Amino acid sequence: MKSLRQLIRKLILESDGIAKYEVDRSSSKENNKRYIGHYAKKLFAQKADIDYLKTLTYIHTKSPDKVDSFLNMNTRDELSCVVCGPMMEDDFVSIGYDLGDIAGTARIGFIIKGWPTWVQNKNAASGHSGRLLQKYHGGVRPPSGVNKAPSKMFGRGLPSHQLDGVIMDEEDAEELGLYDFADRANKNNEATLDNWECVGVIRVVTHTDREDSITDEYNASVDQAIEKVKTRWPNAKIYEAEID
Repeated sequence: MKSLRQLIRKLILESDGIAKYEVDRSSSKENNKRYIGHYAKKLFAQKADIDYLKTLTYIHTKSPDKVDSFLNMNTRDELSCVVCGPMMEDDFVSIGYDLGDIAGTARIGFIIKGWPTWVQNKNAASGHSGRLLQKYHGGVRPPSGVNKAPSKMFGRGLPSHQLDGVIMDEEDAEELGLYDFADRANKNNEATLDNWECVGVIRVVTHTDREDSITDEYNASVDQAIEKVKTRWPNAKIYEAEID
């Protein structure tokens, strides 16, 4: 019976993507009162298999000198992350080689848990929370936090190609892949998470073609970062990772 329920749920939630006309229709029903990308997110919330999306690995990164600023971030503001597949045994993290620049040893990677509000296999151009706060809220943070949306960084509408590569279930991840940005200027995928928390810090232990980047200085920066993170999230831990 349990497997039957799972099959029925899978059929109901099976993603057929988000079409531009659906977004436009949803926006017009509310007299276009919000930035149009938010209506794409509304459709995402209706269609996505959140249980599956929560199994993926979400990583937010900062340069080592910006760890303190991360600790001061508002967890009600949606947070942009790169996204990888589910963790391996023993909570080992496998990061795609193409994400090596943004999630590699030059930066500190934070493992994030939260509610996925958008997942895409390329950069979603959702914007920087600080800039969005000024542009859309006059610098006054809404009680619910700063919300991101695809293409909101530009604020010039939502072109149909911005809906390519949206990942809403396991089939999307398998068919479209989590990485589809090799021909793009921004070498990252993007997910946005709401009501998030940091559960750990990444320590890269294997980096194909860049093993010499795993230095004593890098490991010391990871050790310093986890100690700082624990002051806000005491249960946070180190997650070992490979980049390959």
